[in-house]
Amino acid sequence: MTIQQVPSVWGASFTLPLDATVLKMDLGGMSVFYNLPGSLAHATPGKLQLIPFGKEFKLQLIASGNGMEIQMHPYGLHPCYYYQHQGRFAFASSIRKLLECFPGLQPRVNPDALIHLYCFGFEPAGQSLLEGIRKLEAGQRLHWNQDGSLSIQNGYNWPVGNTDSPRRWDETELALQIDETFARCLAELSLPQGAVGISLSGGVDSGYTCVHLKNSGAEIKAYTMLYGKQYSETSRIGLLEKELRLTVKRLELNENEVRSNFEAVNQCVSSPCGFNNATLNLLFREAGQEGVQQLFDGDGADRLFLGMNRYLQLQKVLRVFIACKRLGLLGFLLPVLQRGTSAQLRKTYTLFMNWNRGLPPYVERIYEALPYRDGFEDYLFNLAVARNWEYYLAQDPQSNWMDDPFRFISHFAVSKCPEMFFHHPAELQLIQNINATPAFWHPDMVRLAFEIPTSLKLRQRTTKYILRKAAATRLLPDYWQLPKIGLQSSFKFATSSSDGIRWLRQWETDMESTFWFRELEQKLGVRPDYSRLVSFHLWYISLPRS
Repeated sequence: MTIQQVPSVWGASFTLPLDATVLKMDLGGMSVFYNLPGSLAHATPGKLQLIPFGKEFKLQLIASGNGMEIQMHPYGLHPCYYYQHQGRFAFASSIRKLLECFPGLQPRVNPDALIHLYCFGFEPAGQSLLEGIRKLEAGQRLHWNQDGSLSIQNGYNWPVGNTDSPRRWDETELALQIDETFARCLAELSLPQGAVGISLSGGVDSGYTCVHLKNSGAEIKAYTMLYGKQYSETSRIGLLEKELRLTVKRLELNENEVRSNFEAVNQCVSSPCGFNNATLNLLFREAGQEGVQQLFDGDGADRLFLGMNRYLQLQKVLRVFIACKRLGLLGFLLPVLQRGTSAQLRKTYTLFMNWNRGLPPYVERIYEALPYRDGFEDYLFNLAVARNWEYYLAQDPQSNWMDDPFRFISHFAVSKCPEMFFHHPAELQLIQNINATPAFWHPDMVRLAFEIPTSLKLRQRTTKYILRKAAATRLLPDYWQLPKIGLQSSFKFATSSSDGIRWLRQWETDMESTFWFRELEQKLGVRPDYSRLVSFHLWYISLPRS
C-alpha cells in the first residue's frame, strides 16, 4: 500500500493521479486516511471535496472551526466505508484499504449483514459485512469533530411514487417528455471528452441509452457478452447494430474464465460480488484496454420503471391476496397454502402471512428455501425494510399499501440500487480508469420516473410500458416490444459442467467448517444454500489480516 503524506493544513489543496494511493493527513492530533478514488461531492465551507479533472482528482480541505464533513452522492453511486479506533479515523472507497490502515484489526463477520447478504444477495445499506466498519448511505453526511466524535446527518431522500390516475396523463405526451428528459440528462452526465462505451444486454434500457448516445454524435464503443448456447442476444443486438450503423464487440465467454474471473473479483472488491456482476469485469477490462473513459449502462432502470417480469407475477399474487382479504377468505386460504409442498406455494404462504400481519410487500429477497417463522420474518423486516417503511409512511401518513402496492415496492427497490448495481461496477471500472455511469440516474430522470403512476409502467401485461413507448419515438417501434431471453445466469453457465460442479463442491467443503456458516445455519433454521455464499467465502478469506 502506498501512503502519501499531504499538507496537514486546513484549506490545503493538491492534485493526485487517479489510482489506489492512500492519503494521510494529521488534523487536530488525529490521522485521517483517504483512499483514492472515492466518491464525495458538493464543496461548501467545512466539507471535504473531491473534484474530478479528467483522470485526476483534486482533494480540498476547507477551513472549519470544529472538524470536517463527508457528503455522499445523493444516489450513492460509490461506496464510502469508515472506521474509528483508538484515536484514528479513516474512510475509504475500498474496505480493503481501510483494513490496511489498521494493521492490528482482525476482520470479524457481522452476522446481521451476512443474513441480509444471504436473503437479498447484497450488503445492507449503512453496514458492512465486518463488525465495526460502517458505510455511508446515499445522501448521508458524516461530520468528524476534532475531539474525535462522529455525527451523521440522515440524507435519506428516496422518492415516494405518485397516486395520480392514469387518465390525467396523455401517453404520447408523456413518452415525448421522457425522451426529451432522458436526452438532456445523458448530455449532462457525459464527460466533455474521451472515448464513450456502452454495455449492451439486448434489452430496452441499454438499447435506448445507446440510441441517444449515438444521436448525440458521440463516438461509441459498444460491447455485449455471449454465453455460448445458454444465452445470446445476438439477433436483438444485430437489429440495433444495423439500424444505428454501430459496431458491437461480442465477447464470447468460456466457463473457465468466468470462474477464474469470479475468484479474482472477489479478492479485490469491498463486498461479495455475485456471478453476474463479477462477469461484467471481463467487459470492463476489454473497454479499459480500448481506451474507454466513460462506460454507460442501463442498470437500475428496471426498478425505476418496473421492468422485471416477476413484477407482473407479483401483481397477480397481490390481486389475489387483496381480493381474499376484502372478502374475508384468508382464514380458509392460509391453511391450504400452509399444507402446500411446492416452492411456489411455500413462498405464497410466507407472502400472505406477512401481508396479513401488516407488513408491506417488498422485493429482492429469496423465499422458497426458508420455512415461515413469525420471529424471523419480523427480524428480517426490521433489518432490511423497516426504515424504508417508516420514511414512506412519514411522507404519506394516510397511505394504505393495498391501494397501490407498487408505490412502496418501487420505493424499496430503488433504495437498494447502490448495493445491487452501483458499487461493484464503480470499484471494478476505476481499476481500468473508467468512469462508471448508470444512464438513468440523473435527478431529473429519477424524479420523473416517480411521478409516473404504476398503471403506466405495468400495463397491458407489459413491463416498463411507458419507457418502451418513449423509446419507440426514436427508433423501430416494434423493436422495443420484442421478447428478451431474460437475465443471463453466469452462475449456471460456470457451474453446470463436471469441472464447474467440482469447482463448486471444493468451496462447499471449505465453507462447512467455518464458524460463520454454522452460525448462519442456526439463525436461518435450515441448511444454507452453498451457492449463495461462495462469493462471501472467497471475499472473506482474501481480506488482509495481520
